[in-house]
Amino acid sequence: MRGERFEPELPQFGGVPEKYEPPKFGTPNVEKPREQREEGQEEVEAQENVGRIDDARGKAMEAYGPEKKTESSESESEAPAKEIDPALFGDFVGAEKDEGGRILLTEKAGEAEETVKKLAEDIRKFKGEKRFSLPSVAKGAPTHTEYNSKVRNFSTRTRIIELDDGRKVFAVYNYPASRVHRFFDGLMKRFAGDKMSKASSSEWKQVFEERSNIPIIKYDDPNVVLMPFLPNVNAHDLFARNKEIVEEGGNFGACQELAKNIDLEGKLDIGKRIISELEAVHGEGKTWGETILPNMIITPEGRPIIVDPETRYKKGVPIAEQKARDLRDILMSVCGALHHSESDDNKSVVYKTIVSSLLDNYSDASVIGELQRVVSKKPTFIQKIFRGSYESARLGISVPEYKKVAEAIKSYRRKQQEK
Repeated sequence: MRGERFEPELPQFGGVPEKYEPPKFGTPNVEKPREQREEGQEEVEAQENVGRIDDARGKAMEAYGPEKKTESSESESEAPAKEIDPALFGDFVGAEKDEGGRILLTEKAGEAEETVKKLAEDIRKFKGEKRFSLPSVAKGAPTHTEYNSKVRNFSTRTRIIELDDGRKVFAVYNYPASRVHRFFDGLMKRFAGDKMSKASSSEWKQVFEERSNIPIIKYDDPNVVLMPFLPNVNAHDLFARNKEIVEEGGNFGACQELAKNIDLEGKLDIGKRIISELEAVHGEGKTWGETILPNMIITPEGRPIIVDPETRYKKGVPIAEQKARDLRDILMSVCGALHHSESDDNKSVVYKTIVSSLLDNYSDASVIGELQRVVSKKPTFIQKIFRGSYESARLGISVPEYKKVAEAIKSYRRKQQEK
């Protein structure tokens, strides 16, 4: 999963504010067309945007808290900030943090001047390389990993950056043409009957940082998010593609032992852990949105981490339905991946066994009942069209297999219910 070496550029890191309160969702800033901006104005606006956000920070939100609930939306309920597992800080365990929990990579925080300048230069060059990327509508760009990943990235561009002392940072860049992808992706989700959408470019960084399960490194650019890099294998690569990646001579780096030797039972064990992670999110009164395997990573120890936090449910979608749709997406994604990797001319995965194995790890019967209602609902004519194209690609499962998994979900009964 080691990325190519390069030498990138960027704005100065902000210092430690006297008092930091995590941002609330606010009114998106209206940006001038790029062609009307003066040279260097983009970097100035980046600093001004951060200043405006800092001025608007209120005490009503805790670090990484959800969007404030309104009368018109049954969305995530407010909850205090959770303690982040030190293991998720990667190479930055013990680093100085601001009051919002963001890691500080500044000279004032004890970093060497050369380290700060080198990272800034690397990110500026990364942005320069990707600034004119064409919008990803049908075919995304490879996610930057330390192995030959098969997963594509549509709404952002990514880069693993190694600091001069060997520590690694994962950079996510909301490239300018991403607006086109976000528009078309929203339309396709709407036509497919999905009740979610990706954050707009103007609110992307705020949404990403507030919802991220991985700690954030403070960086004052509205189109760049930095996090500690964690050795991992993408969940879709592990479930669906591990065999072919190995056959191609691919090396999974720190995850080689896990990815090379894992069998169906091992994949189901990780699937159960994903369901448990998802239930923990739901237990906090929150939901995720687009809980598919490509949006999750697995550590060398087999720990799943749900990433890519930029997709949220639409206002007005009941919280029970949001949870059910989270469950539906991960069940379809897992079943589609296992069908790809574990089925051949002589055998086929048994969806009823997979669904039962996973749902037995989700304890809220009311959400499972809502899940069964969601998959039982007949699609409209338009939804049928997009289920055969966009939805199949999004979930990684064909329409015939989707229907089989839906039947397995509808027939699911807990063991104690069957007695």
